[in-house]
Amino acid sequence: MSTMPSPLVAGLVQSRMDSVLEAIGQRGVRLAIWHRQLEPELARAVEAGLQAGPNFRIEGGIEDVLDEIAGALADPELGPLRDDIGRLARGLAGIAPTNVVRARLETLDGDGCSLFHADVVSIRLLCTYAGPGTEWRCSLEAAMTNRIPTGAVAVLRGLGGPDRENGACLHRSPPIAGTGAQRLLLAIEPLDRNRADRPG
Repeated sequence: MSTMPSPLVAGLVQSRMDSVLEAIGQRGVRLAIWHRQLEPELARAVEAGLQAGPNFRIEGGIEDVLDEIAGALADPELGPLRDDIGRLARGLAGIAPTNVVRARLETLDGDGCSLFHADVVSIRLLCTYAGPGTEWRCSLEAAMTNRIPTGAVAVLRGLGGPDRENGACLHRSPPIAGTGAQRLLLAIEPLDRNRADRPG
């Protein structure tokens, strides 16, 4: 993997190093993907999370959000998952940079947002811990639908923020309704309390 833009997909950078996520701030980058394999301890915590279904939606100052996440994932079996979400939240806050974030963890067995769309946020971090990953295209005209690998961490550019002229990454939930598949999805985004921020 390289941290340089992909010659095959405009707007994409990807790497096996977590520092690739910082590339979302570069001109022309719409999607940055950190390819990783979940460590065994984290994989076990993810499986426990699927069983327990600890869904949450929390927003506020980063430290307050991390405290609430710790409470939502207080079960010792979920410790590695809690720690990983904390690292990712701090990492995104550093990239934005911001002190105010929204974090949500969802257990999903339906199709969710089935149409390709872009969100009205500056950037959004996505990690599908279990199940099929989020599907994406860099434009509606793109012929190929791509999928973020399970366990990988992606930061997508949205329609909000000062860098909107760089374009947004279109994405959708993978079609899993009726298949018996389950997803454990994390989403984190910076919030600007000075404007009306809403999901796309």
